[in-house]
Amino acid sequence: MCDDKNFVDGDGCNGECQLEHNHFCRPVDPASDGPDICYCDSYIEHAKWRDRWEVVEISFRANLTYFDATPLGTNPKSLNPKTFCTQLLIGNVVSELGKNFACYMNYWQGRTIITIHVGRDSTLGDDAFDFETEIELNDVLRVQGCNRPIFRTYSITNLPLPVP
Repeated sequence: MCDDKNFVDGDGCNGECQLEHNHFCRPVDPASDGPDICYCDSYIEHAKWRDRWEVVEISFRANLTYFDATPLGTNPKSLNPKTFCTQLLIGNVVSELGKNFACYMNYWQGRTIITIHVGRDSTLGDDAFDFETEIELNDVLRVQGCNRPIFRTYSITNLPLPVP
């Protein structure tokens, strides 16, 4: 149940006060009986390093789509994996990926999986004193059926690799 104090469908809480697919709602003010505010939910599954720190993987349990926010639609999703990285990630993250990097967005069993392949000369996650790497996305991903952005900053733990 939700209550956004209106009977409009498509805003996260439908006209019968039922939560709509891919949304979550919470009170605007938890101390009052006021309306709920609803958000699109990307259902983050995990954000982690893979393949001996060569790949960052961010997995969502929702179908995400690329959204071109330019006024004339002049920035469609690039098919070039390197260019897609510059569309997907904020600039300072891209500058830490090294020379040979690539980004992909794949769909598998109702999930969206973003993989970021870093170059051998990458400095992403190199800080020996900071065990967290933040990956921040540009405002280009939307949950299918929702025209609002998803949460954009994900932390990945930089744990030492076990020695075989």
